[in-house]
Amino acid sequence: MGAMSFPYAERRRRVFQQLPEGADGLLVVGDANVRYLTGFTGDSTWLLLSQTEAIALSDKRYAQQLAEECPDLTVRLRPVGGSLVELTAQVVQELGWRKLVCPADKLPYADWQQLCDKLPEVTLEPVQKIVESERACKDAAELAAIRHAVALAERALLRWLETVRPADTEKALADRLEWMLREEGADSASFPVIVVADGHAALPHARPRQKPIGDCEVLLVDWGADCGYKSDLTRVFAGRTISPRLRTAYHAVCQALERALAVLRPGIPAGQVHETALAALAGCGFGEYFLHSTGHGIGLEVHEQPILRPGNEQPLQPGMVLTIEPGLYFPEWGGVRLEQDVLITNDGCELLSQHPCELQSLFG
Repeated sequence: MGAMSFPYAERRRRVFQQLPEGADGLLVVGDANVRYLTGFTGDSTWLLLSQTEAIALSDKRYAQQLAEECPDLTVRLRPVGGSLVELTAQVVQELGWRKLVCPADKLPYADWQQLCDKLPEVTLEPVQKIVESERACKDAAELAAIRHAVALAERALLRWLETVRPADTEKALADRLEWMLREEGADSASFPVIVVADGHAALPHARPRQKPIGDCEVLLVDWGADCGYKSDLTRVFAGRTISPRLRTAYHAVCQALERALAVLRPGIPAGQVHETALAALAGCGFGEYFLHSTGHGIGLEVHEQPILRPGNEQPLQPGMVLTIEPGLYFPEWGGVRLEQDVLITNDGCELLSQHPCELQSLFG
């Protein structure tokens, strides 16, 4: 996939328009937020944003990278031994700002206190998720990047399935799938790949063990490709035969997934998606075994807004890309989770992931 152009200046303009009245500027913290507004792929960098300026605050390690990736930014570098808080205060004072909007959910409390101490004449106004909210709806270039990440992840899985053997350990299988993601062209996996068998699959975020999977009853695979933007998928396989309890649980999760997908459309509260999936599982007698929210946004990060959790009234909007991932977890024998990546369209939704959800035997 060739290099894509993202509208960074337009994104910065839209974010600034959301600031409270009278604000001189916004302090942007968080690698993904800075990348969204500038294209900078490094870390340890903040951004000061005004109506007319975008100033990257970083250090000398990133001077050349910032010049190459973000030629339209003003760059200020802290000295060795200095801090980003000190540099931020210095630049704000030089600009003569009197009201600085700061991300209360991203800026550590100690840094907030230092800024208050160093800028006694400046009003620091806290906000939450102002950039993250803008990131929730993807533009055409972002959607193309996510589609690429989904397709790449599915190609890697198909290759990987041909290699799985009972003697393989969970850890070896997870490492192999991550390597195949890179071979297909990913920068990395979206997160540490999860490959877990039987009772260990009852832990939603289990870590793969140095233990052979054997003729497992159930094998859960949670993986995704990071190509700048991320994908996030989960599939479950049987070992040699499909047990009755696995078939029953799998059918229930499939029902929950299908019903959640059926309600996806603009205007639906995010929490309603979760309630729909939970009701489907409860109707099968499994409500108590569903341990987490039904899904979340994906993009530059693997967990973004909105979160499909109980009580979330945030309405879904066209351009949002979500995971839908109902699951059941039985400590005695295993877990079943199915996860699809889905785009909210103008009148419904589009399934981005194509790999089938039918229950398959690995060694049958």
